[in-house]
Amino acid sequence: MTESDKVQPSYTNQLGKRPRNQLTVTSFSEKSFIEEVKRASCVNDDAWAPNTQTLYLGKYLHSLGAKTLVIERHYIDRHFMEEVSLYYSKNLLPRQNWTTRIHIFSEPIDHFSIEKSIQDAIAGHQKDVSQQLQKAYRGYIVIRPLPSVPIGRTVLNHLGDKLTPKFPTCYQYPVHFLGFELHVKGIAFQQQDRAVAACATTAIWTALQRVMRREGARPPTSWEITEAAVQHYLPHGRPYPSSGLTSEQMCEALRYFGFAPDVLRVFKSPDEFRLLMSIYLQSGIPVILSFGDKYEQHAVTVVGYSESEPKNFKISKNSDDSYSLAIHGLAFDQIFIHDDRLGPYALAKFEIDKRTDNQGEQYDQLIISIVWPDGKTETADVQMAAIPLYPKLRSSAKELFETATEHIPIIQKAFIDQQKPLGLYLYFERSGEYQSSLYDKNVDPKRIVEFQQSIALSRYIGVHRWYLGNKPVMETIWDTTDTMRETKFHECLLGVVCLDETHRDFVDGFAKLFDAIPG
Repeated sequence: MTESDKVQPSYTNQLGKRPRNQLTVTSFSEKSFIEEVKRASCVNDDAWAPNTQTLYLGKYLHSLGAKTLVIERHYIDRHFMEEVSLYYSKNLLPRQNWTTRIHIFSEPIDHFSIEKSIQDAIAGHQKDVSQQLQKAYRGYIVIRPLPSVPIGRTVLNHLGDKLTPKFPTCYQYPVHFLGFELHVKGIAFQQQDRAVAACATTAIWTALQRVMRREGARPPTSWEITEAAVQHYLPHGRPYPSSGLTSEQMCEALRYFGFAPDVLRVFKSPDEFRLLMSIYLQSGIPVILSFGDKYEQHAVTVVGYSESEPKNFKISKNSDDSYSLAIHGLAFDQIFIHDDRLGPYALAKFEIDKRTDNQGEQYDQLIISIVWPDGKTETADVQMAAIPLYPKLRSSAKELFETATEHIPIIQKAFIDQQKPLGLYLYFERSGEYQSSLYDKNVDPKRIVEFQQSIALSRYIGVHRWYLGNKPVMETIWDTTDTMRETKFHECLLGVVCLDETHRDFVDGFAKLFDAIPG
């Protein structure tokens, strides 16, 4: 036997065959989607029934206008691969280490059109083909070979066109499909597997998908998050199977990845809680929300909200001074959450419940209300929120709001004869993105030229946008690399931008008073 006749190494999967992608195409219906989930999750039990997440996604895809499912039968998902390496490979009945990925298109597609797309790309029209596919692309769903918890990493478009909500936390994910680079704007969702990841781990996983990608870092897997959370504190005795994380462990995990959290607690002040939460959401930072009671809590990720008219917010400086501001962005009662028990972009509502404490005093308790697909409503007390802050964002939403309240007497005095309500919108933003946005705002071009060449900004800035009625008047720009000290907070004021030329003199005088750059 010659050397060439010797048996060569065979790189095979557990079925004894070389891996094949086996791309298949099927028309979408809620029934066909459920059948694909069943097949992809390696179900051999005729009694298998789709879980809540699968049913929810079937309805959600229908709302997205899905027409076609293009299925990759052999897809390597980094997040599931690590779970297999850590946990499932050590089971008596180990799992395969690959998944199935289902691409969602809103136009009819068949094998012939896919082959034609590839041929057109070969002929030099790759860019045109990518653009055509992109118009119909709605995202993807990874199906894990876990029959009871099949929904893995899932990125889908939100329903912004129909419900007109705001999703500033969404990010543009690149997707490689047959050599074409597509993208989907969303934020990743997955179902907790109750082994490597419980609800809190999954909520952190979703939040870090946004903030770490924005910083150019690779988001961690569920396994990495759980390991970070339990390295110093294990109240439940063992890390796996995961029985959930405490609030302390959640914060520990966020700190491990460089995003020290700002922790908000309701403390009978639901309006302030929602105000601070809205500032972070408007800044594109997801909010990890915890609700329940002292015996059992659940964590979700707030990824969007539905905004209505500005809401009046009373501010009391002392017994003699009180003001009323119209807070823009605060008046949301509807929020959109990634709830691993339900699905992505699930609708929830905030409500106020009047209660009486042990001393007989009444107070307002913020509660969350979630409507499930079967029509049942789940309500629970909101306990706290953890917000993963960027390393260079040292100021908090509370400080950003408090600095604004210091300016109210000056601004209100200047505009008191206008007989219009004073309004405020608060958010954090990257300085480069803010400077770019100035070209689309109603700012005198000469002022922009001088401002852009004179201002020195921190990587992240805080912004106060002041309104008279519904018209923006000016924006004050704040340094966020230091705490905004109550006695010397004006040291953090960097610039003042005029958005209404009729008030230019006041804006310039305001900037001069605090040694800020006028724009």
